[in-house]
This record gives sequence, structure tokens and C-alpha cells, in this order.
Amino acid sequence: MNWWYRKKLRGQTVWLRMAKFYYSFLKKNYLKKNYFVNASALDVKEVNRQCIDPSNVIVKCSFKDKDYFLHSTSKSLIENYAHKHGVWEPNLAKFIHSILNNKNKKGLFIDIGANIGATTIPQAVSFPHINFLCIEAHPTVFELLKANINLNSLDNVCCINKAVSNAANGNKVDFYAQKSDASNLGLSSLQLNKDIQDYDVLSVESIKVDALDDAIDTKVFIIKADTQGSELDVFQSCVHIIEKHYPIIIFEYEEGYHDSPTRMREDITNFFENLGYAFYTVPTSENVMFRLTLKDFYHGDIVGIPMSACGAPKK
Repeated sequence: MNWWYRKKLRGQTVWLRMAKFYYSFLKKNYLKKNYFVNASALDVKEVNRQCIDPSNVIVKCSFKDKDYFLHSTSKSLIENYAHKHGVWEPNLAKFIHSILNNKNKKGLFIDIGANIGATTIPQAVSFPHINFLCIEAHPTVFELLKANINLNSLDNVCCINKAVSNAANGNKVDFYAQKSDASNLGLSSLQLNKDIQDYDVLSVESIKVDALDDAIDTKVFIIKADTQGSELDVFQSCVHIIEKHYPIIIFEYEEGYHDSPTRMREDITNFFENLGYAFYTVPTSENVMFRLTLKDFYHGDIVGIPMSACGAPKK
């Protein structure tokens, strides 16, 4: 018998042995019948959906070529906006970034009414050499704030769960907290304003920002306040820090939150003019900041700019 014929027989024998082993394998149910056919026809997404909780997600956002993450739900207004557009309140975020981008030395950004960290976190990711202090009164929102800080592994952000007020430090004050199923828990406030719908009245501890002065060992670059109507009370609580550092001040003003809007406009204007500040709008898409005077109805973000490096003399 020729050597090549013997080799051919050996090859056929090996093939037959493999075939017998394979069918024996199937017969003994080591493999499920039609496994590969069934697997290819399986709707994997539909099966996985049974294991997914869409009410609790993490969204990736991006600002100034830096990615960051936020815990979110299907109802979360701020988080979902940031996920779609990259950042919450883009014009304001760009303005803050431009200010901090010019600061090479260490400094402090104070975010009063910090909510879930939508303003602070993208900035803290971009500027690890700058420290951020977040103060948030709502207990549920505060837990989300901490979770977002941990999610982004930020060691330059610290947070305080208290309500900023010019009342004596450590007092208990009533806080009108929107319930956890609201789309924006940040509408909660020390004042029962028109935007607060279903709420609980919580007793929270107050804090004067000036009480933190001894612990602040660096220059304060920016103070931002978004407290749904109690902004003047907030700034009165940090007047010594303002006089010491003359930071840029950003706050939201809404006429409808006040029973006496004319009086409130005058009080806010007088407070800042006495400190040597002038009001401007947040830069528009054309990078223009308009001089602002609170003479009539106004609703929007306001930027307080000190008129000199040390502020202007008091009147």
C-alpha cells in the first residue's frame, strides 16, 4: 500500500473519530440542542432590559474637552440637560471657566446653593489646583452632591449640609424642601416662593459664611449664590469675606420671589454699591457683558464686579 494512501486513511479515521465524538457530545447534552441557532436569534437587548433599572443612571457630560459624570434619573432636569448639552447653564459655565482659567495660583470658589454640583463639578475637573466649597441645605440633594463628587474622584471639593443665612450661626431655620420626586429639587428655599409645589418643611441648621473666614487660607476668587430668593440674606452673611477678598459675585435674581420687589431691588443695589460693586449680565454668545441697573423688573443671572482691585470706597 502506497504511503500516501495510508496517510489518507489515517486522515479519514481522525475525521470520523472527531465526528463521532461531536455527536456523542450532543447526545449527552453537554451542548444544548440548536444552541448556536438560538443564540443568534436571541434579542439580547430585550433580555437585558429586564435587569436594568432606568430610574437610576449615570450620565457622561463633557465641558471644555473634559468629561465628568452625574447621577441622574429620567426626571432630573439639570442632569439630563447637562448630558445633552455638555453642561448646565452653558453661558454661565463658560464665564466661570474663563475667570478661573486666568488664575494660576491656588484659590477658592464658593458655591452657595450648590444643588447636585452641576456648576462646581465641571470646573473642579478642569482646575484641580483650585479649591471648591459647596454649601447645600436640602438633605436629599446634599447626598446626591456628595455622590457626584465621589463619582468624579474630586479631592479639591468639600461640601457642607447647611442653609446659608445671616441669622446667628447654628440656628435652626425652616427650609421648604421640594419632595424627592420633583424634577428640580434645587427650587427649594428658605422662602416659600412660587416655584415650590409639593414640599416638606424641614428644620435645618443655618451657617454664616463669615464664620468660615478663619478656615479660609487662600484667596476667594468667585462666590456664586442660587438660593431662590434669599440671595441678599446670603450676601449679608459673607460681607466680611467679600470686603477681604473682593471676589467676582454671581447670583440669580428673580423678581417674582419677593413680596416687595421694588424695595428688594433697592436693598440689593445699595448693598453692592456700598461695597464698590457694579452689576453686569453674564456674557452672551457674542461675549458681551451689559451694564445692569436694577431699576425695573429683572429675572436672570447677575455678575457683580468690584470696581477696583480692592473695591471702591464705601459711601
